[in-house]
Amino acid sequence: LGYTAWKQWGAREALLCILLTATSFPILLYLSEARGYSEVMMLAVTAYVAWRQHLKSSGKVSLLIFWSASILGLLAQATFVIVMIAFALGQVAEERRLSSIPRRAASLVKVHLVPMLFAASWYLFFLKNLVNGGGDPSGGWPVIGQACSLLLGMPDTPAFRLVAMAVV
Repeated sequence: LGYTAWKQWGAREALLCILLTATSFPILLYLSEARGYSEVMMLAVTAYVAWRQHLKSSGKVSLLIFWSASILGLLAQATFVIVMIAFALGQVAEERRLSSIPRRAASLVKVHLVPMLFAASWYLFFLKNLVNGGGDPSGGWPVIGQACSLLLGMPDTPAFRLVAMAVV
């Protein structure tokens, strides 16, 4: 995959392709354990197509579709905020050579303010008050160790977690 991306788009894109491929299993594993994953994927693709179209043509319809897909994606699963941040960082990278800093900032605010305001208000009025149901929340080193061992294809045991964390 990296070689194909390098041939078609260049070295930076090949590196990104390799990084995404290497980290796709843990991301898929953790995101798929919650409901709404398929909707997140569909809405991420919809938002991406609308976002690219808006960057190319500055159309209002594509901007409204981007906003709608971003908000619906966030409602489908809170991890969609990762996609929203990626779009904002992608726009910063896309426009870094095209215009002055104030114009880039204005463009960034125009495109991402509505979804980010929705994300912030949804967090303040809904997400922060959620109660964790089911089992005890896990976090910290066991989760990092598990992610590292799964990333390297190792068994999920404490010894392999330590080895995987040392390698990664």
